[in-house]
Amino acid sequence: MAPAKDADLEPENWVMPEVLKPDEKELMETITRSARRNTYDNAKKETKGKRMSAREEGDAAAAEAEKIAADAARRRKKKGGCCGGGADDVVARKKFAKPGDLPGASRGGGGDDGGGDDERVFGAEDDAVLKDPSGGASYKIKKVIGEGGFSRVLLVEALGGHAKAGLFAAKIIPKSHLKLAGDSFIKATMLERDLLAGIAHPFVLGLYHSFQEKDRLVMVVDFCQGGSVHYHVNIAVKATGRGLDEKRSKFYVAEIALGLSQLHLFGIVHRDLKLENVLVKRSGHIAICDFGTSKTLKRTATDGAPDRSSMGDDTPGRRDAGRQPFTRSIIGTPAYMAPEMLLEQPYNYSVDWWALGVAFFTMLRAKLPFDGGRNHEEEKMLWRIVKSRPRYDASWSPDTRAALQYLLQKLPKTRVTSLDQLKQLDLYAGFDWAAVETERARPPFVPALKSKDDMAYVPVKYANAPLPSRADTPYKKGDSMRKLFRDFSHRGAFAKAPSAPF
Repeated sequence: MAPAKDADLEPENWVMPEVLKPDEKELMETITRSARRNTYDNAKKETKGKRMSAREEGDAAAAEAEKIAADAARRRKKKGGCCGGGADDVVARKKFAKPGDLPGASRGGGGDDGGGDDERVFGAEDDAVLKDPSGGASYKIKKVIGEGGFSRVLLVEALGGHAKAGLFAAKIIPKSHLKLAGDSFIKATMLERDLLAGIAHPFVLGLYHSFQEKDRLVMVVDFCQGGSVHYHVNIAVKATGRGLDEKRSKFYVAEIALGLSQLHLFGIVHRDLKLENVLVKRSGHIAICDFGTSKTLKRTATDGAPDRSSMGDDTPGRRDAGRQPFTRSIIGTPAYMAPEMLLEQPYNYSVDWWALGVAFFTMLRAKLPFDGGRNHEEEKMLWRIVKSRPRYDASWSPDTRAALQYLLQKLPKTRVTSLDQLKQLDLYAGFDWAAVETERARPPFVPALKSKDDMAYVPVKYANAPLPSRADTPYKKGDSMRKLFRDFSHRGAFAKAPSAPF
């Protein structure tokens, strides 16, 4: 492909007009309405609010219980006894009869699983250990290394019941958070588990083990010790004032594209690809992670994704039943959202390739191609995504600039939307794709690690983060949802045989 015109170095419509024309005003209303419909962000905010309310209610109940107990103690003291008790003591015991009624108390109750048998099923709890109640495998919690809207990521060490020893990363999702977020996010969590368990690709983070405890879900994956690409861009900015060099960025884009292509092969659109969700392994290769916003679509002959007709038993009727070839959901990180999503148009895998273009640009420049200006105004950012062209750096090679221009086309039909199209760009002329896909190619950067538990690339803000405690998310009747998550457990990596996930 020939490079696009250098006129894009002088972007049009970069400044949002102070007074909008009627059609521009209508466009702005559509864009801002789309941003407000971001189901993931809205659910995070709403769930956080509900958690705060629940915590406040729990604190109030605990304070009331303490007051009643203190009053009863004073009355007993006046009577000169220690064991007599009175009518008020009985009231207090009735009101807070169950351990789960007091925040922070030992939690029992079976919730929706009938009969209050959680203690029998899940066993005793230990804040320092994660344990699969059905298989006996366990992990010692060592550090907090990340967090998301509904979860925390912990560094854990395998204890007993494992095929291999060592360190892993464990994503912990409190069931109460999912319950507050609603059914769609419960389904999304199950999809993430299925996807991680079923996709076997070097550049897609795989699932080693998953299980449920009484009050939370646990997904154990390989520990990518090199941190996120976002973290490396920040390191580069501090050292040089710029982002990553073109050679390294080009290599990462190639590996991300290979991973995306594998996802699209199975009808999966990621929808939240960003530098924070691309991890660097100890070897220097990358792995795409965080599939909480992913969705499966029906495959069609014209959707731009790879053909999987050679996969034998993979018949569209069996795997694509009930699915649609497009979706309209507004979800993900606004800065990486494609124009068609913001314009409320039907979209498919094209949004992932747009996000790859945003990620590529941000790697190189350490700035988003479309930002909100000095005041980080979201309306300005959204306007620029839909109406403006990025400010490309004049120092970049023509091939790099052309690749970015093809990835950041506003219209999906003129955008690079497949691995085959990316391979045709001049940027990748003579590139050894086979060596990269099999991880035989040496990465331009390999993390400098001193030991297996070196935390050099874990953000400093987590260095002294307290380990999670069950008291942080009080358990109450109905939170277990054990039967709902009965298919969550997975030990595929103990006896590795992943195949098509759906």
